[in-house]
Amino acid sequence: MTPHIPCEICTTPIPSTHRRYGGKCCNACASFFTRSIPIQEEYVCKSTSDCLITASLLGKGCRRCRFDKCLEIGMSTTGMGNIVLPQQPQQPPPPQQLPQQPPVQTITAPVAAPKKRETAVEKATVFAKIVDSTLNAAIKNPILLKEYLEHGKQDIITTSFKKVETADITKMIESEYLLAILFLRFSISQKEFPIFLRLLICKVEVNWIPDVEQTTIKLLQSINISTLGNFNVNENRLNELKNVSKHFINIFNIYH
Repeated sequence: MTPHIPCEICTTPIPSTHRRYGGKCCNACASFFTRSIPIQEEYVCKSTSDCLITASLLGKGCRRCRFDKCLEIGMSTTGMGNIVLPQQPQQPPPPQQLPQQPPVQTITAPVAAPKKRETAVEKATVFAKIVDSTLNAAIKNPILLKEYLEHGKQDIITTSFKKVETADITKMIESEYLLAILFLRFSISQKEFPIFLRLLICKVEVNWIPDVEQTTIKLLQSINISTLGNFNVNENRLNELKNVSKHFINIFNIYH
């Protein structure tokens, strides 16, 4: 019996030897690819063009990201007769103008989008590793957590940053992977990340220490949350970050 693997676009199980137009995808995604070629320029992602960073049944609902994913996994129109990818018409310059218009300028636009997407994924991965490492340190070292909350000592954070600096961001444990997905789903800017990290530290629970110490830490966490308004973030955005933080804490608690 032929083993099955997930479609590299939507995760639908397919035979491991199954190929459609050069990609490991299901028949539905292959049909979508051929239908989309003449009209794909009309597709617009309503998010940030990262709905299908990884194969996803939900992410395939975005036609722009689904078509881009088809190209990413190697699907092409070779052997499909007169169906070709739409291209912008290019008029060759007169011979005497060739020195003023180097050919390299014509490839600048196509390479810009993938580069931006890789940066978003990399940022989400680094953020995820910092969050996972910091919160893990907080529950294992309640003394460091208390010093951070009561005196503002940064040891609990700087240790995590140093750890992430030497880590291989291409390798993630499951909790980091899911946290990275959340960072891609809920856009947290570089400027907002320190505030968001502080908010998460104020919500992490240390359940293994005596009740009296737990109460002290929870009180300090509440006090710190009340001071977040002093940072350079408006009230509406701060409330959004508080709501988003619940998803991150839930994922962290599942794995720790």
